[in-house]
Amino acid sequence: MSLLLTQIEIPVETVELLGRNAAARRLPLAEYLRVVAENDRPPQPLTFDEILAPFSAEVEASGITDEELDDLIQTARREVYQAKQQLPAEPAHA
Repeated sequence: MSLLLTQIEIPVETVELLGRNAAARRLPLAEYLRVVAENDRPPQPLTFDEILAPFSAEVEASGITDEELDDLIQTARREVYQAKQQLPAEPAHA
């Protein structure tokens, strides 16, 4: 991880508040500010493997074969398709 040193102007009252917050967490002010800045970053998106990990673990623990899983998924897809075919048609929007 590369680091960047930066300097900003902050009102004294804000620095005092930040200092109290840092002290309450028993952190030096610089470390507290780093933590606050890091926590403000948007979360990194999960990879497809990370998203599927719980499902993959459940499938593996179940002992189901790949063929059985394929059959299960195909059956579910057919059932959903058939259920959608039985719904009344939505009116066209003008």
